[in-house]
Amino acid sequence: MIKLNVKQNDMERLLKYHSEYMERSLKRNWKKMYAKADQREAIIKIAGRVNDKIKERTECQTSNTPTVSGQENADKLFLDNMLDCCTTRHLDTYAICTEELFPDAVTRNSYKDILLKMTGYDRFSKVSEQKGSGQEKIWNRQTLLQSLHTNVCPYCNRQYITSFQRNGNSVATADIDHYYPRSQYPLLSMNFFNLIPSCCVCNSRLKGSKKIDPKGRTLHPYFDESDSLRFRTAEDVTGYLYHDKDPELFLEVNKEKDKDVQERAENSKEVFYLEKVYQAHVSEVKKIRDNVYRFSSKKFDSVFQKNYNEIFRDYEEFREALFYFNNLDESEEPLVKLKKDIYRQLYEET
Repeated sequence: MIKLNVKQNDMERLLKYHSEYMERSLKRNWKKMYAKADQREAIIKIAGRVNDKIKERTECQTSNTPTVSGQENADKLFLDNMLDCCTTRHLDTYAICTEELFPDAVTRNSYKDILLKMTGYDRFSKVSEQKGSGQEKIWNRQTLLQSLHTNVCPYCNRQYITSFQRNGNSVATADIDHYYPRSQYPLLSMNFFNLIPSCCVCNSRLKGSKKIDPKGRTLHPYFDESDSLRFRTAEDVTGYLYHDKDPELFLEVNKEKDKDVQERAENSKEVFYLEKVYQAHVSEVKKIRDNVYRFSSKKFDSVFQKNYNEIFRDYEEFREALFYFNNLDESEEPLVKLKKDIYRQLYEET
């Protein structure tokens, strides 16, 4: 996993766009759905249930939990709560599963569907234009993906998730993964930090529709550091150098992180099969290993500097050219994290 490093100013701007969009969207959807007599009773019950559950989750964290009376105030509180659900960084607080939110099995699925329609992810994934900050501002799935400026999947760092133009429209090769699946946690279906750019392999084929509970969470690309998991290779290099054997490759959980991060790191390894899928890239490890040991500073002085002293001023400049990936951001191209981790490990050994 690689961290999505969004600059603070950019993050504030994106959250502002998302908050403005969701405030308009929630009010519009509420008004439209509440106007239907056959849905009104269900919506009132859903709003009451959401207000009660959020109060349970938040009242232990603040002494300012609002007390409301009257249906109009309850409706306003519901919209305020839903807006909080769409912008909060505290996903765990609002990760209320469908079964807990709607314990009545008879109405559970219908209430969940109404709530998901209220949050409006389907429209967000298709809408072409919205207004914000008093001017025309496009805000939808596509503009969110483009605004994050990441070229590779943060879960695996193996696949490009770029965009291209088709018939004058921008088309993304990325999916949006719901960190907490929207079918299980409808309150977070449009939370900004719950919408993770992802390749289709990680999102649809590996994570898919697996049920995720708080204990089974994976590393979060917005909040967890890239070094929570580190690629490693075997320390004994003799066999690999002289017998042309493929090097071993494995993923190590960073034991310097706190226990919760370590558990999420282990879950990421399992959910996305990271150690298994990366066996396809052991050739990259071999290249780095060979270059580290064959192009040492000693060889540079005896060969390269003697014959090519006009090309590289010193060994550091040569090393930067040979191991160019050390100057790349991990979100720029696939496998950069793998290359950096292996290089650092081997360079420390030498």
